[in-house]
Amino acid sequence: MPHNNNLNYEFGPYQFDLSTRELKRSGETVTLTRKATEILIMLLANAGHVVEKEELLREVWPNTFVEEANLTQHVFALRKALGDERSVPRYIETVTRRGYRFLGKVSVFRPGENHAANGHATGAQVNHRPVVAVLPFINVMADPELEYLVQGITDNIINNLSRISKLRVMSRSAVFRYKSKQADPQEVGKDLGAHVVLVDHTGH
Repeated sequence: MPHNNNLNYEFGPYQFDLSTRELKRSGETVTLTRKATEILIMLLANAGHVVEKEELLREVWPNTFVEEANLTQHVFALRKALGDERSVPRYIETVTRRGYRFLGKVSVFRPGENHAANGHATGAQVNHRPVVAVLPFINVMADPELEYLVQGITDNIINNLSRISKLRVMSRSAVFRYKSKQADPQEVGKDLGAHVVLVDHTGH
């Protein structure tokens, strides 16, 4: 979640006040559930980038096991409140098997600021948490009995880094699609929107 609560977001005819967690459309309050509001905050703060389902579940329902259908239901409610459609999204895009991405320009400003003069910025640009991607470690011995150990090392690093509140760590499902590829870390970083890519050099 964004650490600076003294921010307002504006997109299309909507304004969202982070301090009061209130969404308005042309001055009129739009009613949202608490969970839908939390999802909107994460999407706005990472506008233009995919927010993984696992991260949304972890942040919106901390220390609680919930079905993915719960997330889908609240995203549906959020879309309905925004007058958005999944088939032709203006604001919330579904990224198959990964998560959701907030589309379009988001203006971010502090109360009392002349935000019209500041131009537009995406939420991702004001989210000061560095994004870290841990690429899967490679089983250089090609020993099937060691595979669980190699995967466990990657999972361990991801889980430990995820406990650092100042970092945003890409989920396991996001990085494991690069497991069998000779991926260029810089290209992977661009693809995932990560600032830092951690790779295993033991096999090189």
